[in-house]
Amino acid sequence: MKISHNNSIARNVFSRKARRSGFTLVEMLMVLAVIGLLAATTLFTMYSVMESARHKRTTSQVERLHQILMYRWQSYATRTIRLDPSITQGMSRAQLAEERLFALWELQRMEMPERKTDILDGRTSLLVSEPALWRTYRRQLESELGPDWQTNWTVEHQNAECLYLVVSNMQIGGKNGIDYFLPAEIFDDDGDGVKEIRDAWLNPITFLRWAPGVSMEYTAGGQTSMGGYSTIQITDSDLHHEPLDPTRSRPEAFALLPYVVSGGPDGILDLVNARLDTNGDFLPFRYADPQRVSPLFPSSAPNNLRNYPYVVSDGIFPFGAVVDANENGVLENGDNITNHLLGATQ
Repeated sequence: MKISHNNSIARNVFSRKARRSGFTLVEMLMVLAVIGLLAATTLFTMYSVMESARHKRTTSQVERLHQILMYRWQSYATRTIRLDPSITQGMSRAQLAEERLFALWELQRMEMPERKTDILDGRTSLLVSEPALWRTYRRQLESELGPDWQTNWTVEHQNAECLYLVVSNMQIGGKNGIDYFLPAEIFDDDGDGVKEIRDAWLNPITFLRWAPGVSMEYTAGGQTSMGGYSTIQITDSDLHHEPLDPTRSRPEAFALLPYVVSGGPDGILDLVNARLDTNGDFLPFRYADPQRVSPLFPSSAPNNLRNYPYVVSDGIFPFGAVVDANENGVLENGDNITNHLLGATQ
């Protein structure tokens, strides 16, 4: 009996040790929870690092584009131009100054196009001829898209595609402007044959040659664009007058600077960069619209002049205005990355 008792005790001890050698369900769930928490924390950290890298890369792209564009932009202040002597003969000095200003604005429109119509439309000022660079753009488009390039070129990403055209036809520091970007940063997002420069989130970087709306307060259609989305473009024409207008022939003209912008992580600009119809389809806006009042008539309304950068149609926001463009009730421009806010919190 004694031996049997001892064997029973041994079996009980062994049995208890065997049961304690595994994990209970609660312990396993706790371990899995800890592993899941660590995995989630690691993934979140990795995502944050990747997003930070994308932000820095896109900011660098925007900064490079700003520097490249400003190289040409600043040249207009000292640009020599020829006006048609058959029309300018007999004009006063004030009239000549205003005509020179409109001719320089037209040069900017044709040499730094921001939309398809800038390349379609020829001169309407007193310039003696279209600039050679404008003709180069047209030849390049015909070479890439064929003789029907005017039809084949779509307008979905026209601002970004014009930016590519401008940059790819500039020489900076002995290099073509587009060589300052990686091949992976160049893409044809809409498949129309005209390339764009895309940001780190793989969205086209948008360009407006003239964007008065980023700094103008304006109300239309029940919305108000407050302006103030620029630290380098100020609407005070007395303190920051258009440098192309040294005689101040247009008192309202404040200094404008090219606008380069990425939609950031969400790719949403909430920015007025085109004219749309009631169905949301693009309307061909033309700075050089022949139906606009000619700049030859000083009595014309200042908002209705051809090649006028500050054009505002009644009830329509100026280009560059920050509004709820997609009409979802929320302003989603907070993560935009733009050259007008470089160095500021974005």
